[in-house]
Amino acid sequence: MSPPLNYLPVYIGLFAIEMLALICNCFLDIRYGSFPKEVVFWFLGIAYSLRVGQRQADVAKGYGNKIKNRFLILSLFLFLFLFLPMWGLSRAGVYFSGLLLIAYNCTMTTARHLYLGVLISLILVIFASSHYRADWAMLFYIIPYVIAVVFTLVAEQINRKAKDADLYSLNRHLIGAQSYAIGAACLMILTMGLFLYLITPQVIWTSFSSQWGSPAIIGAQGRNGEGNSEAAESNNGSLQNSSTNSIKTSRNSWPTPAEMRNISRRQGMPEWQSNTIKGIANALEAYDENFKPILSNFNEWWQTLKEWLRKNLQNIILTLFALMLVVLIFGFRVFLREVKATLWLVSRWDYLRLGILAVHDSGNLGTIQYYKATERLFSLYDMERSKFNNTQEYLQQISTMRKGMKRQFSELTVLFEDSRYGSQMNTAYKIMRMRSLYCNIYKCIDS
Repeated sequence: MSPPLNYLPVYIGLFAIEMLALICNCFLDIRYGSFPKEVVFWFLGIAYSLRVGQRQADVAKGYGNKIKNRFLILSLFLFLFLFLPMWGLSRAGVYFSGLLLIAYNCTMTTARHLYLGVLISLILVIFASSHYRADWAMLFYIIPYVIAVVFTLVAEQINRKAKDADLYSLNRHLIGAQSYAIGAACLMILTMGLFLYLITPQVIWTSFSSQWGSPAIIGAQGRNGEGNSEAAESNNGSLQNSSTNSIKTSRNSWPTPAEMRNISRRQGMPEWQSNTIKGIANALEAYDENFKPILSNFNEWWQTLKEWLRKNLQNIILTLFALMLVVLIFGFRVFLREVKATLWLVSRWDYLRLGILAVHDSGNLGTIQYYKATERLFSLYDMERSKFNNTQEYLQQISTMRKGMKRQFSELTVLFEDSRYGSQMNTAYKIMRMRSLYCNIYKCIDS
């Protein structure tokens, strides 16, 4: 059964996701001047439908299904008699999907519904971003869309885990903790995503066009005439080269401040977006003016560094290999410490040497050996002795964790303390008795 959905920030994030997805598609027709009206239309529809879904409190009720059916009928009517004659199948299909999304919101009560709604919004964004009218100005809506998707999915997961903690633990309220956890998780995911985006090559359709075929030169052969084939071929080649160069330039360079200002004057552009684009253009001009000398020096340093790297490539590889080997050795050491493989071997060696063969030092050193061997044996079973605990405190710890060994370890501790800090008489008897106690503890510790 899909988990119920009743966390208000999730509905707010889903509202932002769906609005931004549909705004991206409305932005494609911004030149017709209907952009604000379309945004208001989608705003009212999405807000109302999500409010209907949120008020049903985890389970879809009868009135939610009724409103959903009404929206479905309205969607089908608008698709057939308005959208399809006006825009054609592709654009009409996008807006029909938006209306279906509004209808679906009326029963948005579980996590499964949430994931499907996010998937539909993603399809709408992919359609808008791959349209031939889409340009970098759509990033004003795509970037907030990505942030909203991350926030919504993270909020839903953390709220679900918080409910489990609230149910199975101490019944504490974790509202503040959820906010910090959601913010930290979103920041981490977005930072990692940005880092991966920056370090990976971004291949777009123009790159495939330049590698797997030349762009079509419309009308190039018609202008040359049929009698001068050599001139036509020469002209076609120059046009193809210039077209390929323009494609590479448009692919590899960010718009200039002048191009940004031209886009900001686009008909139907919202005032806030136009002002923001102009501000970015001014900032880029100031950046070029103030930082070009620094960048030129940096380029010189970068070329020098690349030359040095080219000359010392073999030494760098060997150094990195040595560092990698050191890291692997350190990691293997930590792994052995975690699985306690070394401690297991030492405890077996202790039992063979001290328990079976009775090979030990004489006097106080022998009692110390048996006591330390017992400590290592307990440490193997997650009963380590803190460096701040004395023998009596450690005895109390073992007595609490292993009550069946309290008598044996208590006697062994008394013998050790008496031999270490008290009388030096009968040391051989004490060692023999400690050996017997140590063997009994070794045999019984697994039970």
